[in-house]
Amino acid sequence: MLPEEKFNEYVTYLIEKDELYTIVLKNFMYYSAAESHATLARILRRHFDDQHPERKTDAISLLESSIDLHLNTEQYDDDYINYDHVIWAYQDLISLHWDVYNDAKKCLELSLDALKILDFVSDDQLNFGVRGEIWYNKWYFLSQTGKEAEAIVECKAKLEEIEAKDLPYRQNSMLYYGNLFLAVTYKRQEDYLQGINYLKKVAVLTPIYDDYHKYNLPRYKEILLSQDDDPKACYEELWSFLDRINVHPTWDFDPKLIENSDGSRK
Repeated sequence: MLPEEKFNEYVTYLIEKDELYTIVLKNFMYYSAAESHATLARILRRHFDDQHPERKTDAISLLESSIDLHLNTEQYDDDYINYDHVIWAYQDLISLHWDVYNDAKKCLELSLDALKILDFVSDDQLNFGVRGEIWYNKWYFLSQTGKEAEAIVECKAKLEEIEAKDLPYRQNSMLYYGNLFLAVTYKRQEDYLQGINYLKKVAVLTPIYDDYHKYNLPRYKEILLSQDDDPKACYEELWSFLDRINVHPTWDFDPKLIENSDGSRK
């Protein structure tokens, strides 16, 4: 855990250097608060540079301590654990570990730890943390550790399980990230047509078909015209297009999303 003195040093430094978060840094930074550790890590990440490599390891330490503080219910009078913020911190911790250490095994371990937490959380409790993103991380880092075939089988099974529920809404993070993982995987295998097929499924889960965003549809259809002649170029252009229009996805939450017939969750 980062020493309190170092924590306060970063707060003081960032107040001077990061005008965007000055109010937050001045008024909402408490060493004993789990959310403050994660928030400081996220702001500090905006100031990574080659001259200060310790900032990367310190940001990781802050995210780790945020998770530890959240799960230590003694800090809360009502024993309430904000699992949403725990999962959000795990997502950032996994991303940062990958960027800093490129350690797929560690990232897989963290993904599995986060999934254990999700066993106790319904989707309507998640606003910042995203269930589908954690599953994506698991499958991605399974692939990175030599278990790509296992990841593909598990991902397809999970998608079939969710689709069989015929849920009455479209914006579903599990379907989005599951299809995104398969698209990325088939692209890596240079099977661009398969990748495009899964990106089409991803497209259905973006705002592209909403009335406000329908102006994007002509361009989307135009991109797909090249899928047979030049599938690689089509995939790359389609990926960039979907990434641009779905920068801040909004998910519909359903607490019964992963509920089994016996009421248990997985």
